[in-house]
This record gives sequence, structure tokens and C-alpha cells, in this order.
Amino acid sequence: MIKRFFDVLVSLVGLVFFLPILIPVLFLIWKYDKQSPFYIAPRVGKNGKIFKMLKLRSMVVNAEKTGVASTSNS
Repeated sequence: MIKRFFDVLVSLVGLVFFLPILIPVLFLIWKYDKQSPFYIAPRVGKNGKIFKMLKLRSMVVNAEKTGVASTSNS
């Protein structure tokens, strides 16, 4: 319980600290191609439960259709 509280507290402090950098980066990603700056990636969590992780997009939308292989099953 204490570890969870500490994790949430540190995450919130980090978010507030990096917010002045994060907002312009979000705007620049959106301005590049007028698409959402976020990417929702499915991940496997505890006991095999699938959850969705919100990430900043670093590639153009639908990049895999252009032949870019960003991930593999190997």
C-alpha cells in the first residue's frame, strides 16, 4: 500500500515537473500531420491481463503500410 502511494505521488510530481516540456511537444507532434499525438499500445500485465498503455506517437500515422516494420514477432 505504501509503495503504491509512493509510485502515484512520484508520478504526479514528475508529470507536473515535465508538463511545460510535454505541452509544446504534444502540439508539435499534432501540427506535423494533424493527427492525435497519442498511440494506444496493448500490453500484457499481471496474470496475462491485457491493458492499454498511452504513449506519445513517434512515427507517422499508418507507418506500417509504407513498409516500416516497427515491431516483430521474433
